[in-house]
Amino acid sequence: MRTVLFLFCVVFCMQAIDCCDRVDCSQECKSTGLFHVDQQTCECVCEIMVDDIRMTVREWEIITGKTNDGRAASIFAGRWDTPTSDGFFKVPYYYSKDIQASPAHRDAISRAVGVFNAFSCLKFVPAQVGDSDMIEFIKDRNRCYSYIGKTGGKQVLSIGEGCQYTGVVEHELLHALGFWHEQSRPDRDNYVRILEQNIIAGLERNFYKRPVSQVDSFSSPYDFMSVMHYSSAAFSKNDLPTIVKRSDNSTFSAQRWGMSFEDKVQLLAMYNCNGKRGIPETTACYHSLDRGHSYRGNVSVTRSGRTCQRWDTHTPHAHNLDPSIVTGGDLVENYCRNPNVDNQGPWCFTTDPNVPFEPCDIPICEDAVPKVGDALGPFSNPGFWSNFTEWSQCLATCGQGFQYRTRHCIGNEPGSENCPGEFWESSPCPPMDPCPGSWNNWEEYSECSKGCGKGKRMRIRTCSTDSCARGTPFQKRTCKNKDCPLYDDGDCFDRTNLDSYRGTMSQTQRGRKCRKWKQTPIKPSAYPDKDLNNKYCRNPTNQSLPFCYINKRKTQPCKVSLCNEDAVWGNYSEWSGCHCKTGKRYATRKCVGGIKGQGLCVGSPWKIESCSCGITPNVTAPPPVTMAPPTPYPPNHEMNCVNFSNAPSYRGNSSTTSSGHTCQRWDSQFPHNHEYRTLEQIVDAGLDENYCRTPDDGDIWPWCYVESYITVKEFCDIPECISDPPPPAPPIGCVDGTLESAMTYRGGLSMTVGNRTCQRWDLNIPHHHTTKSHTYPDAGLGPHNYCRSLGYHSVWCYTTDPDQQWEDCAVPAC
Repeated sequence: MRTVLFLFCVVFCMQAIDCCDRVDCSQECKSTGLFHVDQQTCECVCEIMVDDIRMTVREWEIITGKTNDGRAASIFAGRWDTPTSDGFFKVPYYYSKDIQASPAHRDAISRAVGVFNAFSCLKFVPAQVGDSDMIEFIKDRNRCYSYIGKTGGKQVLSIGEGCQYTGVVEHELLHALGFWHEQSRPDRDNYVRILEQNIIAGLERNFYKRPVSQVDSFSSPYDFMSVMHYSSAAFSKNDLPTIVKRSDNSTFSAQRWGMSFEDKVQLLAMYNCNGKRGIPETTACYHSLDRGHSYRGNVSVTRSGRTCQRWDTHTPHAHNLDPSIVTGGDLVENYCRNPNVDNQGPWCFTTDPNVPFEPCDIPICEDAVPKVGDALGPFSNPGFWSNFTEWSQCLATCGQGFQYRTRHCIGNEPGSENCPGEFWESSPCPPMDPCPGSWNNWEEYSECSKGCGKGKRMRIRTCSTDSCARGTPFQKRTCKNKDCPLYDDGDCFDRTNLDSYRGTMSQTQRGRKCRKWKQTPIKPSAYPDKDLNNKYCRNPTNQSLPFCYINKRKTQPCKVSLCNEDAVWGNYSEWSGCHCKTGKRYATRKCVGGIKGQGLCVGSPWKIESCSCGITPNVTAPPPVTMAPPTPYPPNHEMNCVNFSNAPSYRGNSSTTSSGHTCQRWDSQFPHNHEYRTLEQIVDAGLDENYCRTPDDGDIWPWCYVESYITVKEFCDIPECISDPPPPAPPIGCVDGTLESAMTYRGGLSMTVGNRTCQRWDLNIPHHHTTKSHTYPDAGLGPHNYCRSLGYHSVWCYTTDPDQQWEDCAVPAC
């Protein structure tokens, strides 16, 4: 929640920083395991974690009413209220050693504070000697948390592994500035219901509502799109929702792209900015301070001249940056914007199906405010490096290995960390014999991917070296725990009885909420037998589908279940004429008594056989020349993989997209109408069942329509075929530190800076992703695990460590 907690202001004595260094609080605070030492009194202050919020036990007792002798301080307690010379409020900060060693974490923090510095009267600045209050960014394992408001002295804010995203950093910084979670507002019960029976035991405190005496929402409306809101699945013990909307009991997802419009409005009110901001919004250029997040121009063409796709559409590219979700990004029309604070500046999705997105050709403002520099510590002297240690032993015994050496910073002041450069460097080992590759034993199969209905179980095995020549690292098996409920909305729509639906669906196919019928032109009193005494989807005028009103005049069809009826195949038609292009003829049949696309008739609606398609003999003419059909693409049935250079050859049975959606049957027009209806189209492209295919010329990867109203079609999750034997690994290579050098790196390094082996780009084990050769055709991806760059200065890869999704690679410098 974005509301403000009025905490006690604990002021630390920075001048007496060493006076309590021998105090041991481990026993006194044994029950929580968290504490700090009051530097004025040398007393232990025990602390507690509430989700991603860290606070003292005393503050927690006051909040929950477990003590009667304490009240929240004045409205100004916990604020960052130290003014700068130009009238802003200063928020000093610096990085711990772990943050300094991670370019990804530093980049995420820099982008987040740039946004705050741009639109508000707050100024995040690197801490200096003499600053009494400051934030220390730390990396506490994989944990993300912060104190609420300014506590006084140095306070930690953890951006753990997996938290290094701009929106997550903004979330934690809003805590540090004084915000609670959105669902903790005093008025939250008017908008959401908390389902305590589904919350993990012992974590109920994460859902406590704050009283009016401790918070102030500054008259801002309740915001489901706030970056401070939990999702419906937060802290669930049984995969059932813990929070639902009170209006219709529907679930929702949390967004972490960045602050919403209302988040920003409330922060400006909380700090009484009165229109004061770090930089103005621009229309002709963009500021590097926030990477163009404040650009508000109407350019709608990319650098290469491609027209931008509208932000509120999902064709040709499906995405999650919808204006209704990311309300703080000004996603208007198809104008270039930078809602995720991308380092390349304003960008857009393109209308070219082969190019998902591109930066726009917008210049940087000449008088731009520079980016906030790295905050390496509140120290005035830079310090200096010790000599490097000796080179370590090679970290491999065969193939390509690396050796490392380190140095440490010797400061001119106690604790100085401000030495420029890295504390380590690496070098390739001398050439060694290639490693013989062999597979380790298979691990146990995973749990079924779906709680009901048909799902997948998966097991993996690892290679004993960097690569194994033959075989696959994963296997999938179909599984089913139980049958899913027949109809989620309590009833189904029978197309033979248009007024039959009496279910509880109150949402349209486009996701809009239904209005109550008494608020529409169709009044319940005029249709007494149509069950219009609520806001559920109904069909009083016998339309093709049940519908509802989304405003006083406009209707939309609803997302209702269709009745499954008994269905059988009819008789086959007569054989068609011979199709000369393929040398085949066909016979078709229809599904009788059911609705196509609902899994009613099992099997193919056609059958095929070979036929002769030659020239008719003529005794007075030369002998005929047989019109042989063209050589068909060789199918890839056995391995169920895709040859990237010949994607139309795929004839496997994959029916799942890269985001996990099930494919729609090609012979169905539900839920999406499409053009692939003629028999020639279906047979030429092999449009069997709901299998992924490439029906159009120019398709670079198999795709399908999806059984979802959220998006229309997506690329499929299929591995790329591996040549046998695999080509030899290229040389390690090097980069010179420029973006061009990183993007053109095509070396054979497959190890990260943390000594983790890289995951193959075409596989989703152990980490699921959409960074494939067909989505980034110029990035050098494919059926290998070599480090690559996708438009950033760093060269990186996904790792085979399940606990580390991705990591930079230690590519030698040129």
